[in-house]
Amino acid sequence: MTKLIVRRLLALPIILLVVAAVTFGMMAVSGIDPVNAYVNVENGVSQQARDEIARSWGVDEPIYQQFGRWLGNLVQGDLGNSISKGGQPVAGEIASRLAATSLLVGGALVLTLVGGLAFGVLAAAFRGTWFDWVVRALCFFNVAAPGFWIGYSRCICSRSSSGGCRRAARRTSARPATAAWTSSTFCCRCAPWR
Repeated sequence: MTKLIVRRLLALPIILLVVAAVTFGMMAVSGIDPVNAYVNVENGVSQQARDEIARSWGVDEPIYQQFGRWLGNLVQGDLGNSISKGGQPVAGEIASRLAATSLLVGGALVLTLVGGLAFGVLAAAFRGTWFDWVVRALCFFNVAAPGFWIGYSRCICSRSSSGGCRRAARRTSARPATAAWTSSTFCCRCAPWR
């Protein structure tokens, strides 16, 4: 067991490097120009200003140099600056949200472990009964369904139980038709099976 853990830990930096390189490469070949996306083509920004932004960001360099610079900065703890947050350091943005994120993830982990252990023990104790089959079905559903979909569904159900689907639909989307369909599809109170 110890050898397996050591092998996995030794492989982790290589895997992270490969994933980072592939992701960086995919962004490079995607055809999205970060400068045009930043300045919004319709704003009438001059080509000289675009070239200056590209030079300051380093996107006019070859992709291997961009990746090397990014990786060097990452190793030093510099995650860069946020374009959408007015040039604030990304590390500071992450740090400001780390406590809330840790609390959320920790609470979800505790609930998952306690609930999973309890239901697993009960399903094993009542093996072959309807309870065992229900727990199995919920486990398969939980593994098969995307996490964001389950989370969004729970938000819709929580909002709907405190004020109805129409009010929840108005709060969840700018497009009422889509939101009404979404909330009526996922809402516990308005579900087709009720």
